[in-house]
Amino acid sequence: MRARLLTPIVLTALLASAGGVAGAVLAAPTPTPSGLAAAEEPRTAPVQHQSFADERNVEVTFRVAPERTLVGHTGGTLTWSACAPGVPVASGQVLLRADERPVVALHTGVPLYRALQAGDRGADVEALQRELAALGHAVAANGTYGASTTRAVRKLFADAGVTRPDGTLQLAAVVWLPERTMTPSTCATPLGGTLGDGQAVATVAGALTGVTYPVPAGLREGPRDLTLFGVTVRQDQAAGEVTDPAFLAGVAATVDYAVAREGQDGQKPKATLALSEPVDALKVPPTALFDLRGTTACVQQGDEAVPVALVGSGLGASLVQPLAAGTELTEVALGGAVTHTTCGGGERGPG
Repeated sequence: MRARLLTPIVLTALLASAGGVAGAVLAAPTPTPSGLAAAEEPRTAPVQHQSFADERNVEVTFRVAPERTLVGHTGGTLTWSACAPGVPVASGQVLLRADERPVVALHTGVPLYRALQAGDRGADVEALQRELAALGHAVAANGTYGASTTRAVRKLFADAGVTRPDGTLQLAAVVWLPERTMTPSTCATPLGGTLGDGQAVATVAGALTGVTYPVPAGLREGPRDLTLFGVTVRQDQAAGEVTDPAFLAGVAATVDYAVAREGQDGQKPKATLALSEPVDALKVPPTALFDLRGTTACVQQGDEAVPVALVGSGLGASLVQPLAAGTELTEVALGGAVTHTTCGGGERGPG
């Protein structure tokens, strides 16, 4: 009988004991896993080298000459034409045929305004002679329409397919070109259409004469490359304008330029402006910098404060260069580990 009575008492004691253990376990503080412990702030950081081109994106604006019209002085039916939008027309080539008569595209420095023949003198004669010489004819630019000019004009039209040319220059036989080569954007008369004196033969879109852009603030000094639509030009410094003929011709020949001229997306095209020769900069955390003065600051390597020039920044880092030639930086102090407040000793300017 006594053994049976002891069983509940033992169980109660055991339960009480277990509860106390559990309470002790619950009351005991839980240790923080080592991975969640507060990390110590780094005191130093290694210095890394990085190429710096100070690249900027700039919006560009095109400066374009007015549209020009090529005018003919012949009548008849257009029976053949070399005019096609986007296809260049060169001085000396046959541009069209009116009633099967060849009409030559011809550039001269002075617009052709009269018929020319042997004995004529003037600036227009001299301009004609210069162009004939440029086309390979043996003629001197003396301003007098003499025998050599007559022979050259006769040869020009004979090569164009004119039957028995007499060596005179009739306005009806030419279309004056303001430049030696021009590219029509539209052709005014369809094949079979009627031509007339003073009638437009073609229109030429205005040529690209310049590209302008705003000069960003804070550019590093030095020659710059401006790249637009894959075409690059070098400038001694960012000038805000480019008029280099080769660059403009390259840009104007791109599909991107044609699209931009149409303004299909309503946005200004962008170019990149970068140093022609990138500089070797040192990459340091911003907390390594102290005693900032304009474009200069200090960093600390070991116990030494080193003056540096601020070159640029990016991706949470600062790019610097030591002001003193030959200074090597491999590691810099950070934040609270910096013990200096200035570079001291007048080792740099006010920035």
